[in-house]
Amino acid sequence: MTQTEEIEQNTFTFSNEENPATECNQCGILGTSNVFNSEIPGFISITVIAFECEFCGYKRNKVPPAPESDMRSNGCKINLKILDKSDFERDEFIDAADLEIPPTTKFGVYNTVGGFIQRAIEDLEFNQPQRQKEPEFHSAISMVIQKLSKLLELNEPFEIQIEDPTGNSFIENLKYPSEDANLTAESVGGLEIPIN
Repeated sequence: MTQTEEIEQNTFTFSNEENPATECNQCGILGTSNVFNSEIPGFISITVIAFECEFCGYKRNKVPPAPESDMRSNGCKINLKILDKSDFERDEFIDAADLEIPPTTKFGVYNTVGGFIQRAIEDLEFNQPQRQKEPEFHSAISMVIQKLSKLLELNEPFEIQIEDPTGNSFIENLKYPSEDANLTAESVGGLEIPIN
């Protein structure tokens, strides 16, 4: 059983709390968020808040910051070589402190590697019609969308790198508990990541 299957079968539990009404970030209509908890084998416990707007179709999954008791004392650097499409199915958690899209977010992101790339494409495409008023900006965003789409086609291998000063980011090791030759993670004390 893969780590993803283990998570899906054994570790997601829905909160007993009433699901809160949440305003959609795109259209402003109220929707419902589903809250559930997960134990990620070999990592930490997280809470995932999943939202989907029935009116405009906007979706998001976010992970509130971990309590200080779960924080690691060192940062981490994680590198993953994407060699085949199965690598897109790896679970990925990116802590809020390291997330650059958008840079002011207070939440982390839990998704698969492929889902994270697809989500970036969808987020960029969502406002493209409004960007047509600024042709140069629209064109630049279109080029980014094309590059991300080509990554999902996997015409050639590429590498994903995460640098997280909190040490709370994660990419699933498909061979857990054995080592995965395509995935490296190192603890880095006092890692400082420049913010541009």
